[in-house]
Amino acid sequence: MESLPWDEGTIDSQERIPVYVRGKVWDPPGVLDLLDKLGLLVVEDEMVTGLRSIAKDAEVNGDPIEALVNRHFASTPYAGYHLEPAQIVGDFLKRVSASGAQGVVFLNPKFCEAAGFDTPDFQKALEQANIPSLVLETSSRGGSLEQVRLRLEAFREMIAGEVF
Repeated sequence: MESLPWDEGTIDSQERIPVYVRGKVWDPPGVLDLLDKLGLLVVEDEMVTGLRSIAKDAEVNGDPIEALVNRHFASTPYAGYHLEPAQIVGDFLKRVSASGAQGVVFLNPKFCEAAGFDTPDFQKALEQANIPSLVLETSSRGGSLEQVRLRLEAFREMIAGEVF
């Protein structure tokens, strides 16, 4: 992997700030590495392509198709499908609180309205619970990782109380 401009120093593990990440895909490429370099520790995620897809194992006994179906329905739903909006927001807030995260980062792909459909409701609930959040509209095409770094760095400083 090529060296990034902020590779000079890595944050000590004692100084890492726990964050919760929600989104569709880990985009732009390098965002996980960037979170790590900035001292933001992902304690849990709700990425379509992340932990939610592997968090629960399927049962190994019985019918394998039924086991996969049960696993699917036991996983955290993404976006507002088949649930009441208040339940979606409430359950999200419970998961964030249980994770111990000090902030939430939303990775929403540009021009994908479905990915950010619930974000305003989530942000309002997080604000009422005094949990800071950051929405990043991301793009693997034409997006600047440096801009993402600057926003994440400012978010980290805000969470850590380093902003004056």
